[in-house]
Amino acid sequence: MINWLKTCLKEKNYEKIFEITMRDSNNFHAVCRDTFPSICYMNDNSNFIVKVVDAINSFSKKIIVFPK
Repeated sequence: MINWLKTCLKEKNYEKIFEITMRDSNNFHAVCRDTFPSICYMNDNSNFIVKVVDAINSFSKKIIVFPK
């Protein structure tokens, strides 16, 4: 994945970088929820922000908003 990100940086393909990063973050949180006992780093506010970002990007049909 690191090499893929490096290639995207060289190509200035920021939309792909954002996609890779958001997918990795989603995978991280899924693993945390799947542990026992589960770990939850997200709260109601952060979940709301993720939903808003997803809605904006879905409406735009490309990634234009990226949560830091």
